[in-house]
Amino acid sequence: MIETSYIGNLTAAELAEAVAGSVALAKKHKIDHFLGDCSELLGGHSVLDLFSKLEQIINESDFLSLKEALILPTCLEAAEKFRFWETACRNRGMNVQTFVDRRSAVKWLLEQSR
Repeated sequence: MIETSYIGNLTAAELAEAVAGSVALAKKHKIDHFLGDCSELLGGHSVLDLFSKLEQIINESDFLSLKEALILPTCLEAAEKFRFWETACRNRGMNVQTFVDRRSAVKWLLEQSR
């Protein structure tokens, strides 16, 4: 799996850079399991920024089968953005799930490997 940690205020540019880095690693190593640790994320980007990233991923046909577990931020406003991400992805047939702790997120990802 590819794990990315998002900390503090993440700008749209930083979000784009993180996604691009994860996508490059995934393609290079043929990985489709992602763990996004957003537990220390405070905000900084918008729902529109997330939607833009979703459209980018959808255009990458290799990633329609991705499995992504997201550990929700403790900041309520930031957590709502990732609940939006989960819903938007699921509405497009992608396997994305949010969790409140790392253990549950990793367990779910491992179950998706079977």
